[in-house]
Amino acid sequence: MPALNWHTLLDFSSSINPVDAGREETITERATISPEPTGSQFFAVIAADKPVVQTGQISLTANSDDSATVTMKTDRTLAAGTYEGQLTLHICRDAQCKDEVSLTGNVLPYSIKVLPRVQVDATGVAASNYLGTPGSYLVDSGATVVLTSNTPVTWSKGSSISGADLQVISSSPTRWEGQILGRSGLFVGVVAASIDKPTNNSAQAIFNIR
Repeated sequence: MPALNWHTLLDFSSSINPVDAGREETITERATISPEPTGSQFFAVIAADKPVVQTGQISLTANSDDSATVTMKTDRTLAAGTYEGQLTLHICRDAQCKDEVSLTGNVLPYSIKVLPRVQVDATGVAASNYLGTPGSYLVDSGATVVLTSNTPVTWSKGSSISGADLQVISSSPTRWEGQILGRSGLFVGVVAASIDKPTNNSAQAIFNIR
C-alpha cells in the first residue's frame, strides 16, 4: 500500500497562516508517495469535515524530486473565527475518482484562523462618505478626530497631499485620536492595518480639509 508522507510547507498540524474573511487564500502542501503507484496521470481530490476549503478536484503537480505539490483554496464565505477539523486527500487515476490509490497518512488535521476584515469608524468629522466615497470624511483644519477599529490594528499616516498632516494625540490597537492639519482643499489619510496580517487586510480613512 503506498504511504503518503507529508513534508510541511505550512504548519498544517497546528495552524494555517491567518486568512481574511471574504477572501480566497491558497494553501500549498507537498507530498511523496512511496512506492509510486503505476500510471501516468493522477488527480487529487480533497474532502473536508467542514466547509473550510473548496472541495472536489484540486491541483496536483509533480516535482523534480519525486514529490508532488498539492494546492487548495479556502472558502471565501468563511466568517471570522477559528475552524478546526480534518482534511482527507484522495489521489485517483481518473477524474471521477472511481479508481482511487490506496493511501495511509492522508488525513490532515487543521486549524484555520479567519480574521475579520478591518473596518474603521470616525467621529469628530463634519461629514461622512464625502463625495459618496466610503471611508472619506470632510473635516475642518485643526479638527480633532477619533478613529475606532473592529479588530486590533497598527495605525500609520496614509495617502496625502503635501501640506496636509496629522498630529497624533493618542493611539491604541483599536483607537486612534489625532488632529488634522492643513489648508482647504488638501487631504490626508490614516491607515489601519491588521496586527495579525497587515499585508492585505487594512482600511484607510481619508480626511478632506474644507
